[in-house]
This record gives sequence, structure tokens and C-alpha cells, in this order.
Amino acid sequence: MLAAAFVLLPTAQAFAHETLKVEIEGEGALVSAGPTYEGTPPIDCHSPTQLGDVCEDEMSDEGEGYEAVNLKALPASGWEFVEWVIVEGTAEACEEISGFNYCLAYSEPPGSGGATVKAVFAEESGPPQPLTIEVEGDGEVTGTGITCTETGNGTAACEEEFAEGTQVPLTATADIGSHFVGWTTLEGDAGSCTAATASCETGELNAPAKLKAVFAENPPQPLIVEVEGEGEVSATEPPNPVSGEIDGCEEAAGECSAEYAEGIEVPLTATAETGWHFVGWTTLEGDAGSC
Repeated sequence: MLAAAFVLLPTAQAFAHETLKVEIEGEGALVSAGPTYEGTPPIDCHSPTQLGDVCEDEMSDEGEGYEAVNLKALPASGWEFVEWVIVEGTAEACEEISGFNYCLAYSEPPGSGGATVKAVFAEESGPPQPLTIEVEGDGEVTGTGITCTETGNGTAACEEEFAEGTQVPLTATADIGSHFVGWTTLEGDAGSCTAATASCETGELNAPAKLKAVFAENPPQPLIVEVEGEGEVSATEPPNPVSGEIDGCEEAAGECSAEYAEGIEVPLTATAETGWHFVGWTTLEGDAGSC
């Protein structure tokens, strides 16, 4: 009697390929670059999304000890490639090649886990755009890289270049004795710098822009001094009055007056005659300051 014995041979187990997922920030596309390591199916992913997009595949094994997918980033019109970002996986999951928008996403050794890679695109920026400031009158305009006065017109202190599309905050500050009148648009988009608002913001600098800040002198203000008793009052110069004079003002004069630029502080000195002493000041009108 013979007995035939059979043994069930183990079946070959299929190798589980690692998964690559791709993401896009901005507008553009990610495609498998080939001709090797294309992945299955080849990556063909877009932002904004398109019908039939493939944003996930199985990595290719070309027998070199690792699985990988060659990727290429293609920016949309008006956009540019910025960088690769490893969202998930090892730090070596995507290596930029020679500074170009290609990368090799891989898993080494096989079985070590898949990866998620993101390509970042940004809108293309044009050439920097110049902002030029002019000042008329006694005051100053300040902003990023700008500290401009009337004497600085046409110099670097009144000019600066900014990235295209930038909005630049500006502040106009009048000197003592002057006030800010307003902005004048000489060229370009003035944004909110169109009225008598000292703090404003230019429009987006997509082309050269030129603005003028106008300051004017304040009307002079009168200072009137009266003296009671035996003594005299004099004003120290400078500051010099616009008109009139207060010098040796006595009771007999009734009152002495002079006009000064608005905002000026005027030092006064009261001197008693022999046999008399100074009692003090009395404010009849306005701001007496330290008097």
C-alpha cells in the first residue's frame, strides 16, 4: 500500500507599498516627474482642484532599497514655487533637488511608513515700487524708511521703495507755530492720504506714488501785560514777537502787547522798583503757564 502525502506550499505574499499623499498651498499643480519612480497611479494634483485629480498614490520600488515618487511642482500663472513642506513622515521624505521645484519623496527602508508632502506656492511679486514724499511748510512726515522735512525734499530721507502691493502708514507732524493743512496727490494711489488727516495710509503700491504734505503757519496770538504798582515787566527774546514788544512795561503804559507765533512759550520777568516788591501774577485771560 502506498500513501501519497502532499504539503500545502505557502503562497507568495504581495508587498504592501507605502502611500504618498500630496497637498498644495496656493495655486499650482503637483505631478509625477518620471521617468522612474512615478508611483501608481502617477500623481496629478491641482489647486484649485480639477476633475480627475490624483493626490495620493503608492510609491514605486525600483529595486534600489527604497520606495519613492519623483515630484515636480508647477506654479499656476501669476504664482511662483516657494518651498516643500514635510507634513508627515521623516525629515527626508522630500528632498529638494538642486534648488529646482523637483523633489524625491521616499520611504527607506520599505515598510518604514508613508509620507505627506506639501508644495507651497505664492503669488508672484513685481518689482519694488517707490514712494516719494514732499513737504511744504514747517513740519515732518514719517513712515517706514521716511523722515521727510521741507529741506529734505528730493533726498533719500523723503524716498523709499516698498514691495509691490504694500500700503504704507504715514504721519504728518507740524512744528510749533504751524499746523497740518492736508495731503496733495502728485502721482499714484494716495489711499486715505487725501484729506487733512495727519495719520493715513497710502493705497497699494502697484505703481510709483508721490504725495505732498502741506503745513502752514498758525495765526499769531496776542500777549497782553498790565502792571499794577511800581515795577516793570519785560519779555525775554528769543522768542521774537511777530509784532509789538513787551519791554519795560510799566503801570503808566496801561497795557503792553505783542503777537507771537501760536504755541510759543514767552518768558516774562517782573522787576520791582526800589522800595517795592513783586506780589504775584493775576491771570486775566488765557493760559498763564507758570506765571
